[in-house]
Amino acid sequence: MLRAIAERGAIARTLLADAAGFSRLSGSVTRALHGLREGSSSGAAHPGLITLGLVVVEQLDLDGVKEETVVVTELGKRVAAALGDAPLPKPRDKAASVNRRYADG
Repeated sequence: MLRAIAERGAIARTLLADAAGFSRLSGSVTRALHGLREGSSSGAAHPGLITLGLVVVEQLDLDGVKEETVVVTELGKRVAAALGDAPLPKPRDKAASVNRRYADG
């Protein structure tokens, strides 16, 4: 997710899932930005990119339509550069998910 943001410098949140290779229905963008709290059924607790200071979210008003834009910070740029072309983890198998949204494919 950080790479997808850092490559662009800033990206509309609505387009971030596409850019990072996730379904727009998944909670992946929210989890990446905000992390997971202790006791979450989605996995181990961890801070998100915002808490780590790697990105900030700015609210834009485009002719009355509010749009969130995710902007990489200087620290985020350095971290993304340090990651280089390291392979990304493989997505979890949808068949193993307990989330009903994936039941239909």
